[in-house]
Amino acid sequence: MVPKPGSPFRFLMEGSDIAILQTLHRLSSTPKDSGNLGG
Repeated sequence: MVPKPGSPFRFLMEGSDIAILQTLHRLSSTPKDSGNLGG
């Protein structure tokens, strides 16, 4: 199972799939008004 150089997302998803999902959810849920990264 070797991660292809053209698929960086796959490698990240294998280990930090949860982190990515949380980040995407936060960006989607977080309104533009609240651009605080520490929120």
